[in-house]
Amino acid sequence: MVHVSSHGLDVADTIALGRVLDAAPRDIIVYAVEGVAFAADATMTPEVSAAAAEVADRVADEVERLRRRHHNALRPSSVITAFFSRPVSSH
Repeated sequence: MVHVSSHGLDVADTIALGRVLDAAPRDIIVYAVEGVAFAADATMTPEVSAAAAEVADRVADEVERLRRRHHNALRPSSVITAFFSRPVSSH
């Protein structure tokens, strides 16, 4: 028996799977921060920490923009926040 998991998919494939399953929202926004140190004992660098704070601010701004635009509560699936350790490749 072969075990298959969606946990190994990259961002583009994950979005494509969601679309095929009709489980993805119409609009998807992906926010990403590229890490620089990956050792088990590595701490977050000041650059990555600053980038993560910037992403958090942008996500908050986008949520507020969508709330104003739609005049109702934002569905959690409308915004996807993602942090990746390496650049996201597009297919």
